[in-house]
Amino acid sequence: MADARKNMTQEALTVASHLGIAAIISMALGIVLRLIIPRALDPEKMGVFYFAESMGSIFFTFLPLGISSYIVREVAPNPAHAKEILATLSRAQLYFALVLMLLLAGVIALTGANQLTLWTCVIMGVFSGCYYYQRAILRRTYIVLGHAKSMAKIEVSIRIMLVLFVIAVLIVDASVLSIALCYAVSEIISLGILLYKSHKDKLLTGAFDQRLLKKIVLVSLPYFAIGVLVDFYGNIDVIILRYFNSDVEAGLYGVAAKLKGMGLLLIPVMQAAIQPILARAWHIDKNAFADFVDKTLRLLVVLSLPIAVVMMLVPDFFSDFLFGPKYQSSYRVISYLAPVLLLTYLNVLMGSCLNIISDGKKFLWVTFLSLCLNVVLTIIAVRIFSSYLGVGGGASGAAIATIISECFVLLSMRRIFPIGISHKKLFSTLALSLIPCLFLGLFFDKLLVISVGLRLSLGMIVLFLYMLIFRITNLEEIKNILTFVLRFKREKI
Repeated sequence: MADARKNMTQEALTVASHLGIAAIISMALGIVLRLIIPRALDPEKMGVFYFAESMGSIFFTFLPLGISSYIVREVAPNPAHAKEILATLSRAQLYFALVLMLLLAGVIALTGANQLTLWTCVIMGVFSGCYYYQRAILRRTYIVLGHAKSMAKIEVSIRIMLVLFVIAVLIVDASVLSIALCYAVSEIISLGILLYKSHKDKLLTGAFDQRLLKKIVLVSLPYFAIGVLVDFYGNIDVIILRYFNSDVEAGLYGVAAKLKGMGLLLIPVMQAAIQPILARAWHIDKNAFADFVDKTLRLLVVLSLPIAVVMMLVPDFFSDFLFGPKYQSSYRVISYLAPVLLLTYLNVLMGSCLNIISDGKKFLWVTFLSLCLNVVLTIIAVRIFSSYLGVGGGASGAAIATIISECFVLLSMRRIFPIGISHKKLFSTLALSLIPCLFLGLFFDKLLVISVGLRLSLGMIVLFLYMLIFRITNLEEIKNILTFVLRFKREKI
C-alpha cells in the first residue's frame, strides 16, 4: 500500500509538473491577451465578444457527450481501450458539431441580434467546437496515456500563436470579428495537429461502431448532464447581463471574470493530472484516496485565500494595469468576484472526486439546483444593484449571486460526499476564510482611498496573522509547503 501511494504521488507530480509549467506559461500569455484586447476595445465591444464566447461555450458544451469522464475512468486503467473508441467518437463528434453550429446560428438570428453579434457568435462557435473536442477527447486521452509533456508543448505553442495573431490583427484592424477569427484559427490549427498525431499513432483507424457509441454515451449520460450544467453555470451570467442589462455590463463582468480566471491556474492541472490519479487510487486503496483528497482540499484553502484577498485589496491596480482607464467601473466587480476563486478550487476538486466515486446522479441534482439558483439570484441581483450602484452595478450583483451559488454547491457536495474526509475542520476553515472577504467587500469604498502599496502590505500582514491565530494554517504547514516547493524545484533542475 505504501508503494502504491508513493507511485501515485510520483506520477501525479510528474504529470502535474508538465501541465503546471504549460499552465503557468499559458497564464502569462493570457495576461498579455487580457492586457491588449480590452485596451483596444471599449466595454461595449468587449461585451459583444464575451457574449459570443459564452454562447459558443453553452452550445458546444454538449459536444463531448460526457465522454471525458469515461476516458478517465476506463482508459486510465486500460490504455488499449483508447484505440477501440477514438475512431467512433471522432466521427460522431464531427456530425454533432455541424448540428450544434446550425442551432447556434439559428438561435442568435431568431433573437434579433445584429450582424456583428451574429457573425462573432458563429466564429466563436467554431472556436468552441474545436476547443471542446480536442481538450475533452483527444488531449484528455493522450494525457491519460502518459503523453502530458507533448500535450503541454502543443498547448504552449498554440497559445503563443494566438497572442501573435491577436497582436497582428490589432495593428491592422482592431475589431471584434478579427479577434474572434484569431481564436478560431488557433484552435483549428491545434485540432489539426492532434488529429495528425492521432492518425500517426493509429488511434483513428477503427471503423465506426454505432453500438459502441451508444454504450459509451449511455454510461456517460450522468457526467454529460453534469458537464453541460457546469458550463451553463459558468457562462450564463454574461448572457443574463447582456439580455437583462447591456453589453457594457457584460463587458465589465467579463473582464473581472477573466481576471479571476488568472488565479485559477491550478484548475487544468487538477482536472488533467490529479483526476486520473484519483481514479486509480479509488480502485487500489480507498484510504490513500481519502488521505490524498483531504490534504489537497486543505492545501487549496491555504493557497487560494491570499490570492482572493489580494484581488479584493487592489482591484483598481489590476483593472488599470490590465484593462486601462475605460474599465474603472469594474473595480467593485473584481472585488466582489474574488471569493469565487477560493470556492471554485474546492468545488472543482470535490466534483472531480464525486465523478469518480459515485454514479453522478446526486451530483447532477446539486449542479441543476445550483444553476437554477444562480439564474434566479443573478436576474434579481442585476436589477437591484443596477439601480443602486449605476454603471457596474449589474455586474456586481451578478458577482454576489455567484458567491451565494458557489457556497450552495460546496455545502451540498459536502452533504452527499460518501467517504470519510474531515469535513468539520475543512468547513470551519472555509467559514473563517470567508470572513476577511466579507469585511473587504463591506468596506470596499473606504479601502480605495488608501494607497495601493499600503493596502497590500497591511492587508497581507493582517491576513497572515489572522490565518495563524484562527488556525487556518500554521507555521509547520507553511514550512512543509515551502519544503515541498523547494524540493520540487531541485528535482526539476
